[in-house]
Amino acid sequence: MSVNQRPSEDGQVLILTLGFTVLICLLFSVVVDVSHLYMARRSLVASADAASLAAAQGINAPAVYAGKATTTVPLSRTAANKRLTAYVKAAGLSSKFYRFRVDSMRTNGRWVNVTLSARVRLPIFNAITGRAGSLGIRASARARSVVN
Repeated sequence: MSVNQRPSEDGQVLILTLGFTVLICLLFSVVVDVSHLYMARRSLVASADAASLAAAQGINAPAVYAGKATTTVPLSRTAANKRLTAYVKAAGLSSKFYRFRVDSMRTNGRWVNVTLSARVRLPIFNAITGRAGSLGIRASARARSVVN
């Protein structure tokens, strides 16, 4: 090789193009999986809101008729649980979410707090790894029935 000749750069652009293509594909897969997780979490939060509102309809009728409804309607634990169970079944939450469950339904007679959980399967990560892994998500919501 003489002093004026440079080494050949043939194939350098191809390697850079392949490297950037792999990087873009990895970035795309992360964005898709994180977006899927985010949307599932938002959907579970909306379901928890609706479930707590349904449970807040479980009023304690004897207390209401006895005149104990001042600023909030008294709630019955049994009636709230029945309303929650009916909502979960009617909304089809068990089929909408993977491994869906109602973690808790608490009430102090004035408000009701519902906590739901589920698992989310990441589509691209699971396809790449060949595993059926999932991540857990949880959402809570509180509601009360107000007297106007």
